[in-house]
Amino acid sequence: MWMQKNYEDGWFFHNHAWHLLHEIIKLIPKDVNNMLDFGGGTGLATAVIKAVCPYISATVADISEENINFWNKRKLNGVVFDGKTLPFKNNSFDLVISSHVIEHSEIPEILISEMSRVCSDKIIIAVPDGDTHFFDHKIVFDRKNFIEKINEGIGKEKEIKSCFPVYHPHINNLVAVIGKK
Repeated sequence: MWMQKNYEDGWFFHNHAWHLLHEIIKLIPKDVNNMLDFGGGTGLATAVIKAVCPYISATVADISEENINFWNKRKLNGVVFDGKTLPFKNNSFDLVISSHVIEHSEIPEILISEMSRVCSDKIIIAVPDGDTHFFDHKIVFDRKNFIEKINEGIGKEKEIKSCFPVYHPHINNLVAVIGKK
């Protein structure tokens, strides 16, 4: 519960989080019908995306049952999963978004593979660029190993369309956009 309470009490409201979310929203295609926020926590970012893009049916997937109350309050579809295998059929979503999630895994390529499996079109992944000294990060990403881990996870049907930094005075990010070949 500490993480959920902390998240709701202010972390997301830091300028860098809004800045990154704004950049992610600009990447969402207009023809997206449904999306999954992979590791979406309390669903705050998903709720903002739904407010900006009300035509999108959005689902949050996270490992914590403590998030269910937040999803219900935000009228979001949500699913608790084991952190490895999503309970969805192949190609269930037009878009999968994952922001600041895969750095918490020792094997991020498995998470990326699962995102790729459930996504029919576009995946957007954001990670911190470099060491942010966060206690729970298993991998420190730079542009090179970020691209390597994505390529290990996405399979043969998809490719990285772009990978770019999003700079901010508080925390820099790397964003990858993955799509069909």
